[in-house]
This record gives sequence, C-alpha cells and structure tokens, in this order.
Amino acid sequence: MGGFLGSLTGANAANAAAQAAKAQAAANQQAAQVQVDAYGKAAPLQANAATQAAQALQDAYGSGTKSLVGGYNNANDTLNSGYQSALGFLQPYAAAGTTATGQLNQGLTDGSLTRSFGAGDFTADPGYQFRLDQGMNGIQQSAAAGGGLMSGATLKALQNNNSNLASQEYGNAYNRYSNDQQNRFNRLFGVAQSGQGLAQNMGNMAYQNASNIANNQIGIGNAQNAGTLGAAQANANGITGAAGYNAQGILGAAGAQADGILGAGNAISAGTIAGANNRSQAFANLANLAGQAAGAYASGGTSLAMPSGGNKSSLSSYFSNLWGGNNGQNAVTPGSLNIATPNLAT
Repeated sequence: MGGFLGSLTGANAANAAAQAAKAQAAANQQAAQVQVDAYGKAAPLQANAATQAAQALQDAYGSGTKSLVGGYNNANDTLNSGYQSALGFLQPYAAAGTTATGQLNQGLTDGSLTRSFGAGDFTADPGYQFRLDQGMNGIQQSAAAGGGLMSGATLKALQNNNSNLASQEYGNAYNRYSNDQQNRFNRLFGVAQSGQGLAQNMGNMAYQNASNIANNQIGIGNAQNAGTLGAAQANANGITGAAGYNAQGILGAAGAQADGILGAGNAISAGTIAGANNRSQAFANLANLAGQAAGAYASGGTSLAMPSGGNKSSLSSYFSNLWGGNNGQNAVTPGSLNIATPNLAT
C-alpha cells in the first residue's frame, strides 16, 4: 500500500513541478518585458536630454562669440574716433610745420638764407641809409646857410661824411644782415621742427591705432574660431551622447530580454528534470508494489484482489490484472495515477 501511495505522490509532485516551472518562466518573461520597456523609455529620454544640452551649449557659444565680436568692433570704432579727433587737433600745427619747411627749403635753395653780405646789402641797410641821409642833410643845410651850398668844400665834406659813415656802418650793417638771416632761419627751422615732431607723433598714433585694431581683428578671428569649434564640439558630444544612450538602451533591452528567455528556459528545464525525476520515482514505487504483489502471489497469500477466474500459477496474468485487467477492482493503472506530462510551452 505504501508503494502505491508513493507512486501517487510522485505523480502529483511531477505535475506541481511542471506548473511551477511554467509559472516561473512566465514571471521571468514578464520581468524581462518590464526591463525592456523601461530601457525603451529611458534611452530616448536620455538621448533627447543630451541633444537638448548640446543645443543649449551650442547656442551659448554662438551668443558669447557674437557678444565678444561686437565688443571688439565697438572698441575699433572708439579707436578710430579718438584717432580722427587727435588728428583734427594736430593738423593745423602740422600744416604750419609743412609751410615753414617749404620756406626754409626755398631759402636754402635760392640762397636768400645762405648768400654772403654784399655792397648791395650794405647800401640797402636801413640804418646806413638813415645816417647817410641825416649827415648829408646837415652838411647841405649848413652850407646853404653860409652861401656855399655848391662849393668845393661842401662837396668834400659830403664825400668825407660818406666815407666815414661807410667805414663806421659797414660792420653794423653786416651784423644786422647776419642777425636777420639767422633769426629768419631759426624761426622757420623751429616751426618746421615742431611740425616734424607732430608728424612723427601722428605717424606713431596711426601705427598704434592700426596695431590696436589689428590685435582686435585677431581677437575677433580667435573668438569666432573658438565659438565655431566649441559649438561643433558641443554638437558632436550631443550626437555621441545620444547615440551612446540609444545604444545602451538597445543593449540593455536585449540583455534583459536574453536574461528573461534564459531564466524561463532554466525554469522550464529545472521543472522538466524535476518532473522526470518524480515520474521515475512514481514508476519505481509502482514497480516495487508489483514486486510485492508477485511475492505475495508466489507465496500463496495476497491481500490484493485477484482478477476473476485468475490462475495463480500464471504470474503474467497477475501483472496483467494489476495494470488494468477487465475485472480488477483494485487494479492500479497509469491513468488512475493522473501523471500528466508538463506543458513546457513558453
């Protein structure tokens, strides 16, 4: 009787193992599907966030570059405005220097500032002419008063006066001539030199202004280049990040699905093995029961119901009755054990 109950227990255990394997496989597949859905939702969100961040960074690079370029351009306008104002203040003095330089060059070229003192310069000297006129007038007036205006003595007095005056005034006239030339040269040279200094300053201002603008232009180029490279890098990082998140989502979903399939397969395999072991144990119990029945039959005493019209000398007839004879009320059949093959469909 114990073997019969063991066979029934083994059959029930096989059915339970099959049902448990099926339930575990379904749970694994559901869990895998949940993970697949989660990866499918998370990956696009992460990719979209990476793309938006890259676009925001790209816009920031563009805005910053535009502001920096605008600042450089404003600085260039300020430099040019200041330079033009300074030129306006200095231009009249530079023009005076240009005029003085022209006159100085002309005086050096035509000899008016370099020729030697001559008789014509002496007789044209205002001081000499004044004293000559004064002396002649005095002699003539004195001679006229004495009635000897046209006398030889008067003529001789006039000659002596002219001779003495020429001797006395030549050095003075020479000095005045030299001083006048030197003063004229110094005045022209001073103005020309001042104009030269202003021209040099204006040249330095122009060079410095051009240098500052050139540096600003280089800064504009560097800013635009940095903005372009930064925006491109941000865009590339966004594309790479989005692709990476999508790839992670695909790989994660595939991994979760593979884990679910593998878990379901393992559960079904374990259930199949457990069911097979339980069925084997059930059939072993039946075989043991059959052995006990055969022993009892051989000894001439059995507690099992014998088939109607059975022949005790026939052991095969007894086993036939045990496994489902026509009239065996206590016969044990495979159908009566309800040993179902596990449904392993996934």
